Amino acid sequence: MFLKFDGIGNSEDFIVILKLYDTVAGTYTTKAMYVENADIFKGPGSGPGIYSSVTLDNNDGLLIIESNDYNTAGQHYVLVGAQITPTDEGITGTAINLNGA
Repeated sequence: MFLKFDGIGNSEDFIVILKLYDTVAGTYTTKAMYVENADIFKGPGSGPGIYSSVTLDNNDGLLIIESNDYNTAGQHYVLVGAQITPTDEGITGTAINLNGA
């Protein structure tokens, strides 16, 4: 999955709540993913690899989330939904730390 943002600077961090489906167990779960500003591909230019058709202008950002970002060994989750929180302020708990850009 990729998300393209407009108005990305150098200080935005946020959390993405992932809705996942386990294809083996037939169950749903949610996981929080912490996205640091350095995880976002920034313009101008285009995305990497298979995302090269995504064009980015000066203040655009591209976030790429792949199955290896939320699955650990032995897990079989597929992504079925995502929700972005605009801030991480006041949120506590455990989240996946995305290793992006």
